[in-house]
Amino acid sequence: FLFYSAIDSSINKKDKKIITSYNSMMIDAMFYVGRYDKKYENMALKSIEKLTKLAYRDFKLYHFEEVEAFFDDYAFFATALLSAFRSNNDEIYLIEAQKIINEALEKFYKNGFWSFSTTKYNTEAKAKDEIYTSAIGVMVKALKEISKYLKDEKYSHFASKTIQYNSYNTIRETLPHATLMIEYF
Repeated sequence: FLFYSAIDSSINKKDKKIITSYNSMMIDAMFYVGRYDKKYENMALKSIEKLTKLAYRDFKLYHFEEVEAFFDDYAFFATALLSAFRSNNDEIYLIEAQKIINEALEKFYKNGFWSFSTTKYNTEAKAKDEIYTSAIGVMVKALKEISKYLKDEKYSHFASKTIQYNSYNTIRETLPHATLMIEYF
């Protein structure tokens, strides 16, 4: 993970891939813990800066190296940027989050439906929390949050449409859809 390099550059990493979604999740968690211990907030700020330089190049977000980002990379990266904004009110993070969310809407969203990728094997993103938190639930939260910050209802509209599209399964199977369910209410 990238965040280790912000802590200690001498750590020997076996897997050198820097995966945007996983690192974004960790950075978001560090911002959360940073509310109670400032050293984690400082590590999170260093990590989000480094991840932004590595993952967002040539006006494109990357999953890792030269692989273009998937929907979950956009969702988790936007959330980490919003956490950075909440942490220190630096509007550059809000602007970056808005850019990432807008790109995600353009690439992956259609009528409440989110695609996982933009390849010819276009698959639907999952609303269920499985191995990790559902990217759809995370994106809905990011949409609602940025709507509040920017006072722009269009983001709330996309969040509502996503919730409507997924409502049948979310209500039927509450626990596996916990992240989306929290945003439902």
